[in-house]
Order: sequence, then structure tokens, then C-alpha cells
Amino acid sequence: MALQVAELNALLTADTRDFSSGMKRAGDDADGFGSKLKSGMGTMAKWGAAAAAAGATAAVAFGVKAVMAASDMNEALSKSNAVFGESAKVIDDWSKTTASSIGISRTEALNAAGGFGNMFDQLGIGAKQSAKMSTGMVQLAADFASFHNADITQVLDAQSAALRGE
Repeated sequence: MALQVAELNALLTADTRDFSSGMKRAGDDADGFGSKLKSGMGTMAKWGAAAAAAGATAAVAFGVKAVMAASDMNEALSKSNAVFGESAKVIDDWSKTTASSIGISRTEALNAAGGFGNMFDQLGIGAKQSAKMSTGMVQLAADFASFHNADITQVLDAQSAALRGE
């Protein structure tokens, strides 16, 4: 048997139109996603900048308030020293416990005691007795405010007015 060798030439063509259009759509989708991502990153950067600005503003406001509070405390201590003289240390030590013991800040306690002390000083009461009476009046105001569920600053104002004869 003789071996026959034949040559076969075939021309194969493929329809790649669907493949090409699919690839184009995929590329367009990727481009669109990239644009959206870039836009989103820009928006997030703007939000980040806004948040940073808000944080910086809050930090500055906190710093200003802290400086003002320290200044107020200094003024209250200065007033206490001027009003109570040698008994000012007793008032200062007492004021360090008022936030936990009677619920008013140290600065507020110093200011209130200084106000009462100033009135008692005008009556000619000595510094030691004035300090004792002033802390007693502030304690009384705190007790009254607590008992009647009132604002202590209003009670302190009312006490001062009563002592002035108003």
C-alpha cells in the first residue's frame, strides 16, 4: 500500500467583532471607573482639608479658652490675696476642693468668696474671720442651690444682694 501524502491548505477566519467591542466596552468602563475614582479622591481630599481646618479651628478655640480660664483663675487668686491677706492661703486651699465637695469650680469659688470677703472687710471684720464667713456663705449657697435645684450663681447673687441690703 502506498502512502499518500496530501497537502491541505485551509484559510480560517474568525469573527472578532464581538470580542473587539467587548474589549472596547471593558476599556471604557475602566476609564470611567478611573475618572470616578479620581473625582472621589478629590472629594475625599476636600473633606480631609475641611476636617483638618475644623480641627485646627477647634484646637485654636480650645487654646483660647484655656488661656482665658487660666487668666480668670489668676485674677481670682489675685483678688483673694488682696481681700484676705494672710488668710488667702486658707481660701486657696479650700477652693482646691470645691469642685468635688460642693460642685463649683475653683475659680467660681474664689470669686464668690472674694466678693463676700470684700463686703465683710468693709464691715471691719478681720481677715481670718472674713475668710471663715466667706467660705461658709459659699457653702450655704451650694447647699441651698442643691436643696432647691437652683443655679448656684443665682443663689450667690441673691445672697450678695441681701447682704448689701437690696
